[in-house]
Amino acid sequence: MGRRSRIVALRRKRKQRLDGLLRMKAKIDLLELEFCRNAAVFADSRAYEGSGAASAVKWISEHCHMAEEDAADSIVIGQQMANPPGLNSPRP
Repeated sequence: MGRRSRIVALRRKRKQRLDGLLRMKAKIDLLELEFCRNAAVFADSRAYEGSGAASAVKWISEHCHMAEEDAADSIVIGQQMANPPGLNSPRP
């Protein structure tokens, strides 16, 4: 194998690794959105009430090992996904 072939092979391998990282990050982002959707459903259903937690934010924070601010953000994002702002607004 010549020098040029080795360089081409290295570049191809590097590109495959970078593409793999991008695909993995896209999957993580989709999972995070699904988490937000489920967090909103959980909050709206008030399923946390029987667990002794004062709120869905507190329950998610404790059980999912998240900061309360992140848990609250997740719920809000999930709620906005379910009811996007402006979707039901009257058109001018």
